[in-house]
Amino acid sequence: MKQQTRILTTIMAGNALEFYNFAVYVLFIPVIGPLFFPSEDPAVSAMGSIMVYSVGYLSRPFGGLLFGHIGDRYGRRKALMLSVSFMAVPALVIACLPTYGTIGFMGPVILTICRLFQGFSLGGEYHGASIFVIEHGERSRGGFAGSVILASCYMGVLLATIVATTFNKFWFPEWSWRIPFLVGFLNGFMVLYIRYRMTETPRFLDYIKKERPKSIPILAIFKANRKSLMCGVFVACASGVMGSTMGYMSTFLVIFKGWDVFHAVMVVGLGCLVYIGLPPIIGRLSDRLGARRVMLCGLTCVFLFSFPVFYMFSTGIPLWVCLGQVLWCCGTSVFEAPLNNFLNQLFPVWSRYSSIGVTYSIGIVIFAGLNPLILTYTAQSSSYVESSVVWISFPLFLGFLGTYFSKGLNGNR
Repeated sequence: MKQQTRILTTIMAGNALEFYNFAVYVLFIPVIGPLFFPSEDPAVSAMGSIMVYSVGYLSRPFGGLLFGHIGDRYGRRKALMLSVSFMAVPALVIACLPTYGTIGFMGPVILTICRLFQGFSLGGEYHGASIFVIEHGERSRGGFAGSVILASCYMGVLLATIVATTFNKFWFPEWSWRIPFLVGFLNGFMVLYIRYRMTETPRFLDYIKKERPKSIPILAIFKANRKSLMCGVFVACASGVMGSTMGYMSTFLVIFKGWDVFHAVMVVGLGCLVYIGLPPIIGRLSDRLGARRVMLCGLTCVFLFSFPVFYMFSTGIPLWVCLGQVLWCCGTSVFEAPLNNFLNQLFPVWSRYSSIGVTYSIGIVIFAGLNPLILTYTAQSSSYVESSVVWISFPLFLGFLGTYFSKGLNGNR
């Protein structure tokens, strides 16, 4: 138990630092937009930065494929160590990158490439961390272990939020937005050191002792169980929209409601607190009731909450916005907390890393990548609330299908 606690703690720390690196960009979109996509219309500048943010999701399936292949053939630890550099080095480049006013269109081009590399890294990072922790722990506590990894992601986002609010203060110089990206680069070295000291998971070691790893694990699972792959993609569609909606709120409030960046980012920080505190409780509950049952309950809650939540966002009134953010994060936490264990149960050890990395990344690309763009578009219409709810309902429905029809697949109940 002591060793499991140490492994859980080190993985949480590493995962939090990795998510800091990915999240800090979206929190600085209102600042970065005019620098790399200058325009008289703030919404146009922000749209350019949001498109770069969305592009980062396009490379996630490729990262899931590469790191998943490495994780299933050569070990989870090696894949997690390799993913660090693909996140840290682009952070350094962004920190030093000249703006559009200095080098013209090359600035946005290099920024886009950096985000592609960071998205590539994230394709093998998050679920690799959850697989590592769950395979090290007891099977009866997989829901709790997976939910703690989810919480660690938002610890990283909260850290990014604190840094963003600090460096958006008026007394800092205009170039101070670069410092958080430099910090992200330094975080990479810390994560690499943490993962260098880790040991491989017992379940993977037991697997390679009994049989030889598949040459291409993702092709093997595609032939063996396509239904599991489809369920994984569908639940990822719902998950991607939930998380990106929470993070997008700071941009929405600045552009369309006239909030200053400091207070808008604080709303994201409030959502992070919910995601840190609630998932471990829900994850432990899912160990008793089953991941699938809890996730279906969460999807129902999010669907019922969606209209009142977007109405609260549309008012721009601080109290209502904060209440809407808390309500949204509570509902989505019920779905997200058991998700890591659900996906681990969906696939066997010999293809788990590849299968989860690819299926989840595909779902994320389709909906999390598009979500900020579509919400920005709907925010400019008179029917913002209704349009947003209609858009959100589609991936939620896909998530419901994926969760419902997973019953009996590799132990899901």
